Amino acid sequence: MNVDNRLDVIDGLRGLAIFAVIYQHAYAAALIKLTREHGVMPQPYLMGNGWMGVSLFFILSGFVLSLPYFAGKRSMVSGDDVTNFYIRRANRLMPLFLIAAALCCVVVSRGGDLKIKSLLLTISTLSMFTRSEFFPTINGPFWSVGLEIWFSLLFPLILFSALRFGLYRIAIAVFCLSIIARFAGANFAFMNVHVNPVKDSVIARIDDFVVGVLLASLYAKGRFNRMPSWCGMTGVAVVLLACYLWDRRLYHGISAINTVYFNNLSQVGFALIIAVCLNGSGALASVIRLWPLRILGAMCYSLYCWHALLVSGGMAQNPFSVLEMAKYWFLLLGLSFLSYRYIEFPRTSSWRELLRL
Repeated sequence: MNVDNRLDVIDGLRGLAIFAVIYQHAYAAALIKLTREHGVMPQPYLMGNGWMGVSLFFILSGFVLSLPYFAGKRSMVSGDDVTNFYIRRANRLMPLFLIAAALCCVVVSRGGDLKIKSLLLTISTLSMFTRSEFFPTINGPFWSVGLEIWFSLLFPLILFSALRFGLYRIAIAVFCLSIIARFAGANFAFMNVHVNPVKDSVIARIDDFVVGVLLASLYAKGRFNRMPSWCGMTGVAVVLLACYLWDRRLYHGISAINTVYFNNLSQVGFALIIAVCLNGSGALASVIRLWPLRILGAMCYSLYCWHALLVSGGMAQNPFSVLEMAKYWFLLLGLSFLSYRYIEFPRTSSWRELLRL
């Protein structure tokens, strides 16, 4: 069993997730508008669901962080173990986050005097507890980086609790708490029908992270070795069903309370996809393992931090313009390559080492 920190398919899945998010912010609105103008279909189902890539990120984060512990390569039994984990995690997340947030604060034109407030709330992760700055003025997608930071802070507690009470008991408790929190936030009035500060708070979304922890535990035990390839297509179908249900909520106004379990549906779908890809066989795993997806996945943190800044700067106003999108991707990939090399992994000896993964 391969229990290295970087698995080919995990990078590929991250690449799929970041591509979905970029699609959502740079392409989806224009594609939906075009579909409506030309009457291609009554409602543009499945065209505006790239935001669900964030859910996949949360699950993969739980998997990657916990796998070394379940595989016996690291331990979380002492105060020193916790300290070392926090140091490693801070070194991984914070430098790029702080630099990108500061640069966004300088470059973004909107917000005026509120930009400094937005910057402080964002880097302290307190923005997620507000209504006005849940999507930070300086860079809206930073809301999920704040959640990642909180998941990292809670990770040792999750492992300690799993060791004391059992992982499955802790997972059930987390799922119940998350569902209760999503019930509380289902009818919270907010600008975005899919995401809001209550329904997508730390407690409400930590079950995504714990799904990844469960997958890591099962993978370390070799439970995916005989996973049939058809489970991957089933997972894709379940994710598409979740997308369709969210679209029903958006276009037909079904009750918000019915959306509480949509997250769990997408968790099942993503879990099946991840499990089949980790098995390594079948067409789905072969596609996910392609180098272009893997390199996007390796750079996903840089891509996530920069992509919305370029969109808000008017770099992707017409996604149907080949020239405009070529400029957008050239700048995005160039900026992400630089931050990937010199901020995310400044001690790495060469570009070749990074690009060959």
